Amino acid sequence: MAETTITSLMVQHHSVISGLLNKFKDAIATGQSNVDDEFLHAERQIKEHWSIEESVIFDFSKTMDEKRTEIILHLMKEHQIMTDMINTIKNGLMEKDYSALPKLMEMMEKHASNEESVLYPGLDDVLPLDKKANMIKRIEESSGELLTLKF
Repeated sequence: MAETTITSLMVQHHSVISGLLNKFKDAIATGQSNVDDEFLHAERQIKEHWSIEESVIFDFSKTMDEKRTEIILHLMKEHQIMTDMINTIKNGLMEKDYSALPKLMEMMEKHASNEESVLYPGLDDVLPLDKKANMIKRIEESSGELLTLKF
């Protein structure tokens, strides 16, 4: 079995979020009656993921060095932009206005790619084993469906 890392846990989160957004997109495309439920499920998981990122990873990472702090501030700004897109979709559910979805999915993919290629591996590489183990434990304890759903 592969070692559990910060990167592997957060990649799993990203996979679930991507799967839920694709499920929402498919529900729209096929005219399913559960479109709103699919969106609300995706929204909950996205917010849970961001909460874990911001409280467990970002808060700690900002104390490490200036370059990492710049990366974190940029990622947090992207969270806010994507939150605005999510709110636009949520506000358009009754009118079936999902026009912000493609841009949201594109931005989320780029955002996740940056985290997966720079931030998380950097933490896996530089954190002392005890701090890394503590961060992994906190992520696992807080993740809920983000670690149990499979896509």
